[in-house]
Amino acid sequence: MGFVVKQELSEVRTIFIQELGAAISSRQVEDVRVKTLGRKGPVQALMQHLKKLDLEGKKA
Repeated sequence: MGFVVKQELSEVRTIFIQELGAAISSRQVEDVRVKTLGRKGPVQALMQHLKKLDLEGKKA
């Protein structure tokens, strides 16, 4: 499961960088930040997965 989390994190990072690069205004940058890092965003979902991993999965 640790590999899956790493892969998902990589995908989130790629999408974040693409959306950030496409942002023209500071408002759009803030929207991308909130969408990615917000309470219901993909980073928060990944953090929930990390809580469920055993110690070996967290080290991977």
